[in-house]
This record gives sequence, structure tokens and C-alpha cells, in this order.
Amino acid sequence: MLFPQPMLRLIWIVPDHRLAASLQLLADTHLFHLNEHYHLGRAENLDTLKQLYEARNRYRRLHAIRKLLQDRLPLQPLLQYKVGEAPHKTSLPAGTVQTEEGAFLWAGEKPPEEIEALAEDVEKEPEPLPMLLTDEQWQLLFATERAIGRIHAWAVIDGWIPAAEQQRFRHQLDGEAVAIISAEESELPLKEVPVRFSRPRFLDGFAALMRMFGVSGYREIDPTPVLGIGFVLMFGLMFADLGQGLLMFALGLWLAWPGWRSVGNFWRKTGQVMAPIGLSSAFFGAMFGNCFAHEDWIPALWFHPMDQILFYLAASIVIGMVTICTGMIFGMINAWRTWRWQEVAWDDFGPVGFCFYLALILLATGLVTGNAVAEWTGAGLAICGLLTMGMHHFLANRQETPVMRCFLTIIEVYDFCLKFLVQTMSFVRIAAFTVAHIALSTVLLLAVDALSSSPWAAWSVFIIGNFAIIVIEGLLVTIQVIRLHFFEFFTKFVAGQGKLFRPLSAPREATT
Repeated sequence: MLFPQPMLRLIWIVPDHRLAASLQLLADTHLFHLNEHYHLGRAENLDTLKQLYEARNRYRRLHAIRKLLQDRLPLQPLLQYKVGEAPHKTSLPAGTVQTEEGAFLWAGEKPPEEIEALAEDVEKEPEPLPMLLTDEQWQLLFATERAIGRIHAWAVIDGWIPAAEQQRFRHQLDGEAVAIISAEESELPLKEVPVRFSRPRFLDGFAALMRMFGVSGYREIDPTPVLGIGFVLMFGLMFADLGQGLLMFALGLWLAWPGWRSVGNFWRKTGQVMAPIGLSSAFFGAMFGNCFAHEDWIPALWFHPMDQILFYLAASIVIGMVTICTGMIFGMINAWRTWRWQEVAWDDFGPVGFCFYLALILLATGLVTGNAVAEWTGAGLAICGLLTMGMHHFLANRQETPVMRCFLTIIEVYDFCLKFLVQTMSFVRIAAFTVAHIALSTVLLLAVDALSSSPWAAWSVFIIGNFAIIVIEGLLVTIQVIRLHFFEFFTKFVAGQGKLFRPLSAPREATT
């Protein structure tokens, strides 16, 4: 589930006159991804065919419109005026049609003006099409014009199929000129290979969030399951309330319920995200003893954050360290799987950066615990990491003057060091938003206490205030969690240049 499905390149060479039928056969499988541009053969211009096809369809539409208008008319005219016998010689009654024979208050026998206007075009039947194809086949032929190459009288269909479906395609295309090659041996760059994921349906909402950042490439780790875990955990920590979390969970479950057909796809995916984060919020609300803004309604199963704020701040930083380290490990795994090891060897979040960050963690641990060995070891390794990156940048700018080389090296090393510190401290917002939630809850309770003399007013403020906290703070916390993942996590291993697997299908706007 962490990696896209293996893909195979399928090259099928068919006679040009069988191209449309072959495309339809592949479209019916819903398992073939056609390359966007042809790689083999030459392009062929289908403009002449398109003009003939459009002329034929226009003729069919006009003929159908004319017949439809005629079928709706009565058999006899309601009124008929002969020329010279009209009640008003200078102006005929409204709704009449003037002809050579006379003037009619039109109701059926003589075609109206709009039908007469169509008559000339309908009678001009266009040239016949050179091939007898269905509308779906014509649409497939025109939609794939740029993706199909030609070699003399042969067409080259070039695309991708899931490796798990290899036997099915071999059996279906038995006896044809077909080549099936693994993506790694296809002689195309991996960025050209589409990615197809195998995920549980309940991750569809998080997959939609992930597409806001980009699509991971072929053979790279799919960050969606990791996003699901991290998003749920961080949201629950930052918005910890048992009652409000259960309300979000119930609303999310209602939106995501499979049998609820009146809810659109967007809201269904929203529900798939809202249900788990609401459950996480309720869980941590029980852990911290917070329910509907009250910290005295239920006992804390773990601790009250305000009672151990320093511990909670430290825990937030530890979560940040784990997240950053995980992102760098995933980045190195992706580099190894896609043969880009040399590209990331000197990247800030590559092997040198990873070792430098571990040294900083060891140094911080030594300072906090008073362990001199860990302190001096971490400091020594961190200095070695800085010197290594400094030497790399100094050598990389050999075309500059010595003074400029030194200046650029200092700037690069400073940026290298600072980004780790800034990104780690960015996770302090986990504890900060927990405190903000408690502060908002306190303000709400103070307002309720001020209205205690009027129970109806107090309960109204209490209910409205809880809903306001859910909407406003829920939105703010969601933005912060997305930011932590997008900027502090995904930037280390997701290039966002992947190409989603899109099965070949006939365009929806097929002409009738």
C-alpha cells in the first residue's frame, strides 16, 4: 500500500483501418493508460476526417430538428388568408407567414420560417465518411490523435497497464503485434510512467488532500497513508475536546455514509476526513479532561495540558523531530528506488543533512539531561556536518572568486543549519493551538457565567459558542496541520511531479 502498483509498457501495432476498434477494445478494459504524446512513428493530421465527421453530425442534427418541429404541428391550418383578401392589406395578422400563394396564420400545413431556413442545409447531404465507425469510436480516434504514431499503413498504440493484469492483456491480444515491457526497461524516464495506487476507500478524502500538494512519482512512497496517520494525530492534539470531537465524528460519519446518495463527492470525501479527526479530537479530549469547553466535567485520563505545559511543549518538539526524520528517510528511500542517489547525496535533507540533524538531536538531549558524553558527541558530529557541507559548497562554486566563494559558502551553511532549527520549532504550534483551544473555552465559560441569571441566555450562548469553536478553530487547526505536512514533511520526499493513471475512455461529450 505504500508504493504504487508496478506498471508495464504495452505497445500494440495495428493496421490503420483497425485503430478505432482497437482503441475501443482497450477503453472497455478500463485498465489501459495511453501516453499523452506518441513516442514511435510519425504524426498524422486528421483534420479532413474531423471536418467530414462534423459535417455529417451537423446534417443529422438539422434533419432531426426539422423532423421534430414538423411532428409537433397540426395537420390543417387554423386560418388562411389569400393575397389581396387579408383584413389589413398593409399588415398581416401577427404569426402569419407570407408565401407566393398567399398569407397564412401558420398552424401546420406550410412549414414555418425556421423549418424553411433548415431546408436548404438538410437537402445538402455531406460526403460519406471513409470508415463505418460508431460515434464512440470516432471520438476515441480524434481524442487520441496526438498520442498515436503511424508507420506507413500501421498505427502504434503506446501506453501502460498494471503488471497484475499482464496475463489478461496477453490473452485478449493473443496473435497481435504486441510488446509488453516493464517500466524499468521501457527506455522511458520514470516520470513518464503513470502511478496507480492500491488504497482503502476510507483514505479517499486524504488522497484528495494529498493531490493539493502533488502526486508522488512511480516507485516512490505514497504519502497518503502517512498523511492520514499524521493528520489525525496532530488534529486531535491541537483540538482536544471530547464533546466537540464526537459532534465532528457524527457529522463526518453522516457525510461519508455510503448509502447517502444525495451528498456530493466533495462532501463525501470531506466526511471521510472529518470522521477520523473528530474521533481523534474526542480521544485526546478524554485524555486531557476537556468536554464541551469544560475541564471539570470529566477527569483527565492522562493530564491537563495547562498543568504540564513545558512537558507538552517538549512533546510537540519531539513529534516534529520524528516527522522531519521520517521525511528525510522517505526521501532517501525514494532516491534509492528511482536511481537518483547522486542527486540527493548533497541535498540539504539528504544523507549529510540527516546525520547533521541526528547530531543536533543528540546535542539537545545531552543539554537537557546533563549528559556530557551525548553533549560533546552531538556537538562534534554537528560541526563535522557543517564543515562537510561548507566544503561541498566551496568546491561547487569554483568558478567564483575566492572572496565570493567564501561568502556563498557561509550563506549556504547558515541556511542549511537554520532551516532545521526553524522547521523543528514550527511544531511548537501543536502545543500553542492546544493552549488556544483552552483559552477560547475559558472565554466561552466566562460569558456563560456572566449570563447565569438567565438560564435560557446562558445555554444559548453555551451551545452557539461550542459550534463557533468547532467551525472557526476547526478550520484554523486544519490549515495548520496541512501546513506542517506540506512544508515540514512532504518537501523532503515528494517532488509532486507524478502522473496519475487515467484509463483510456471515450470522451463524455460524444456526438449523437
